[in-house]
Amino acid sequence: MNQKTAGSTPRKTHDGASRLILAVVVLLVGWLVYPLFDELVHYWQSDQETTHGFLIPLISLYLLWSSRERLSALLADSSRSYSPLDGVVLVGALGLFLYAKFTEMTLIQGLALLVLLGATVKFL
Repeated sequence: MNQKTAGSTPRKTHDGASRLILAVVVLLVGWLVYPLFDELVHYWQSDQETTHGFLIPLISLYLLWSSRERLSALLADSSRSYSPLDGVVLVGALGLFLYAKFTEMTLIQGLALLVLLGATVKFL
């Protein structure tokens, strides 16, 4: 659903159902990813060569904050289209992440998480 106000660009608005779905997806991904972050923190604390890992989330948040206007414009673009391949990538990344989680392959979890986050942002 799009909403247009006088003198502004069309913005996507989300109804209650899509907000609920988004909240459920965010909570599910957070629940799945939390043990991986716990493992990463332990790894960053125990290995001198990876102590910079604590800075990565902070730097990422800064980069997102500093480009928030540009990102907001991208998210408000109503001309974006989705292909079936986008859904395949999202489901595939989620499947790979779950497989790696249950087989305790941390490296694959991290790589699948990157693809999963990218595919999720594409759908926002």
